[in-house]
Amino acid sequence: MFLRNTKWKRLATVFSIFMAFVFLFEIVPMFYSISSHLFISIERKLFTGDVDENEKLLLTLQHKKSTISKKIDRLVLNTGRYMGISSIVATIDSLAKVCDVQIIDILPGNINKSGNLDVQSVSVKMKCSYENFYNFVRFMEHSAKVIRFKEFILESPKNKSKYLSGSIVMDFYLNL
Repeated sequence: MFLRNTKWKRLATVFSIFMAFVFLFEIVPMFYSISSHLFISIERKLFTGDVDENEKLLLTLQHKKSTISKKIDRLVLNTGRYMGISSIVATIDSLAKVCDVQIIDILPGNINKSGNLDVQSVSVKMKCSYENFYNFVRFMEHSAKVIRFKEFILESPKNKSKYLSGSIVMDFYLNL
């Protein structure tokens, strides 16, 4: 498409010349600079074999490797410690079903050390009758887990329901 107006022809020509100068003096040197730095650094690494720089890099990588392996070891250790909570929740859930106890919430606390033992604190909120609460506690005492009961709370219902609201705070010993 040809421009018939001379003003637009001149404007298009000036714009084209301007873009050619930008490309020639800005973009081409930038690509040349990047590529030359890239080739120089590759050549320096491959052919000159700067021993001191390579040793520093090797020490840095070894340090990073040891740091990462320590973090992985801690994660594996903590995962093993925290896997006890799933068996605790399974025990609570199965005994609640047997005793006809409705579990409202299970809140695990932090894992604490008691001597050489790991102790997981757990708070369980529930609704049940008094007899079912008694049976639940009795079955928990006789379960395979070593448990220390810390707190029992039973509240009578406000709406004259036969179910009591209750909560139990207990400590489970994980590594016994």
